[in-house]
Amino acid sequence: MRSAQHTPTGRERAFPPAQRGVGGYRPTQIVWAFCIVRRGDKVASRKNPVGAPPKYRSVKAMQEKIDAYFEACKGQPFLDDNGEPMRNKNGHIIYDDKKPPTVTGLALALGFASRQALLNYQNKPEFNDTITRAKTRCEQYAEERLYDKDGSGGAQFSLRANFGWQDKPEQQQDSEVLIIDDL
Repeated sequence: MRSAQHTPTGRERAFPPAQRGVGGYRPTQIVWAFCIVRRGDKVASRKNPVGAPPKYRSVKAMQEKIDAYFEACKGQPFLDDNGEPMRNKNGHIIYDDKKPPTVTGLALALGFASRQALLNYQNKPEFNDTITRAKTRCEQYAEERLYDKDGSGGAQFSLRANFGWQDKPEQQQDSEVLIIDDL
C-alpha cells in the first residue's frame, strides 16, 4: 500500500519546509522578534527595538531648539521711519507677532506631536532639568500675566491646568471626637 501524499497549501506552497522556519514564519521575520537582522553575511543588532528612535541625542541640541522657541515668542519690534523701535505711551517697545510661551507651543516647537509627549520625554534623566527649566519659563510668563488686567483669567487657567496651582490651600481635617462618660 502506498501512503497518501501531502499536498502543500497556502503558506506551505509559498515557502518550502527549509524556508518556513518556526510556526510557518520566514527566518527573517523570526529574527526581527529577537532584534537581530541577517542580511547576507552581515548581522546587525537594533539597540532600540520598540518605538521610534529618540528625538534628541543630546541636551545641547534640545536646548538650542528651546532657545529658538522663546526667541520666536518675543516677536519683532515695530520700526518707525528712522528704523527705531516704536514705543507705547508707557515707553515700552511695541512688538509684532508676539506670542505667549506655552507648554504646548514648546512641545510643538521641539517636534513632539503633543504636550503629553513632551511630558513623557521629561522622564528621561538627562533631559529632565532642561525641560523643567523651559516649562518654568512658561510658568513665569503666566505668573507675570496675573498682574495684568487683560491676561489674568487665561493665566490663572494655565497655572492651574499646566503647573498644578490651586486657588485655595487644601485644608486637612484632623479633628478628633473625644467622648467622656460621666456617670
